[in-house]
Amino acid sequence: MACPESRIVLDLAEVTYIDSSGIGEILKLFLESKNKGKQLVLAKVPPAVQKVFRSTRLDKVFNILP
Repeated sequence: MACPESRIVLDLAEVTYIDSSGIGEILKLFLESKNKGKQLVLAKVPPAVQKVFRSTRLDKVFNILP
């Protein structure tokens, strides 16, 4: 696993809804992070938002922590 300094943790605990614009912004952050040698980690993703990530198969792209 990467050292803490090379990880960016995005806490989604308060997100109740996400649409394509929100997904696009997270993907943009993911790519920018990757280009800078950092890993984007999603944390505390609510079930409704997890469902969107699963249905778009982005749960296979992102590291999602409880």
